[in-house]
Amino acid sequence: MTINMATELTSLDGEVLEELEKYNNPEFISKEETPGEQPMYTRKKKLTLRSVCVGALMGITDSDKNMTGAEKNKRFLLALKLQDDTAELQAEDIVLLKERIGSMYSTLVTGRAWQLLEKEN
Repeated sequence: MTINMATELTSLDGEVLEELEKYNNPEFISKEETPGEQPMYTRKKKLTLRSVCVGALMGITDSDKNMTGAEKNKRFLLALKLQDDTAELQAEDIVLLKERIGSMYSTLVTGRAWQLLEKEN
């Protein structure tokens, strides 16, 4: 199934949801500090299906403590596949994404993401 990963998630009243993104200040220049010591800032960006799916795949829950390297790699490869605006997903990919999203996100985000993942194209 082809899924548009760039689709923005909306609230119940249709407003686009936002998330906070951390970033380094590009104007920060210091000869005494290393780049790793740059102050972090946050900014709002629109919440997309891609960011929810990738977050669900890359995040770790308590039940993931004993996850094998093979399972981690499987999730990583799927996250790479989601970087394009459209992704061709197999049924097993969608099942995994829905399971992960359902266990890691709010009811609203889960519901909107599942709607998009279940939509027939």
